[in-house]
Amino acid sequence: MLAPYVLVAWHWLGTLDWAVISSVALVFFAAVQWKLMDRTESRRRRERRLDKRLREDIAFGALWAEYARMWSVALQWQSRDFVGETMLDLFEPSDILPRDWASATLHLSELGRLSAHLGGVAYTFASQAELSGRNVLGAIRVIRRKYPNIPEGLAEAEVKMAAAFKMARSKQHTARWFAKQAELVLLDAINNSRPGRELKPFAQMTSAESEFGKRLLLQIRDGTDATKLGPLPGPPPLEAAPPR
Repeated sequence: MLAPYVLVAWHWLGTLDWAVISSVALVFFAAVQWKLMDRTESRRRRERRLDKRLREDIAFGALWAEYARMWSVALQWQSRDFVGETMLDLFEPSDILPRDWASATLHLSELGRLSAHLGGVAYTFASQAELSGRNVLGAIRVIRRKYPNIPEGLAEAEVKMAAAFKMARSKQHTARWFAKQAELVLLDAINNSRPGRELKPFAQMTSAESEFGKRLLLQIRDGTDATKLGPLPGPPPLEAAPPR
């Protein structure tokens, strides 16, 4: 025998309009499905945002390493004698260019349109710096055809080939300027990205063993701009170096 409450429920259901019940059930089912789909889509959007942030952070780290390399090259170029080094086959203009163009371009695009634009300008400056450096090589090549034994007879060559030396010095100045601008514009590209505004690349540095690291840590503790560190530290004078 059925329980009394079951009989009451059955009687109550018998008085309802089943068309209405079906409509209500259909609406309820559709609402549940929509809620589930919305929740799934929200989760996917959140995952896509997290993936995008991860790609941006990776691109930021890679470009920061590239910037540090370009900064060091541009800094060294300010004091190097391109003409003298070219005489000894020690100058390589391509040092200022990115090591991997495809990766650098991809990383810039990950940081957004503004960073991509500024990065493109930075690499245009770097290409101009490299071209000016190659002009130095070309001028010295002309001089060495006339004076193959240089650096012997350098004083005479500087007098008789004054125009070539003047052009080489001029291109040296141009290469230095373009290299410095390339470094600064690449820094602008990095700083104007979302990670550049949010991340503090030096905030986690707490100890250092190298001379460079110690100076960088000192600037961080003093609150000065760590991205504008002065000349790279060099070795001590030969006579002051400890004996082997």
